[in-house]
Amino acid sequence: MTPTVNFGFLSTHDPMLVQLGGQAERYFRDDPAISLFKLRQFAELLSKIMAARHALYRDERETFEETLRKLYFANVMPKETADVFHFLRKVGNTAVHEARGTHSDALAALKFARQLAIWFHRTLRQAVEL
Repeated sequence: MTPTVNFGFLSTHDPMLVQLGGQAERYFRDDPAISLFKLRQFAELLSKIMAARHALYRDERETFEETLRKLYFANVMPKETADVFHFLRKVGNTAVHEARGTHSDALAALKFARQLAIWFHRTLRQAVEL
């Protein structure tokens, strides 16, 4: 597992989240496009876990965008959170398909991914407490 200060608390939910977050941090300096790609994977996995917890996840054929749409329309996440997911999806797609990504984009994406991680952790913790 890739060590990470910003995403380590997610290990109780799924070690792959920690690994992807750590890889995004590690690649940030040398290859921001790879960092953005890893953050897109991170956000997609986060959305799939959240959808599965709410019985909204169909299967692997469902696109990232479809999963986000389901989560939003089922009131699992607020608009602001959906916007953050879509930002990571879009910059990640650009990084993957066009091999583009700046340090500025990657830094913003890392900050947004950390916010999503905190939202995810708090949301699941509240669900357990209920």
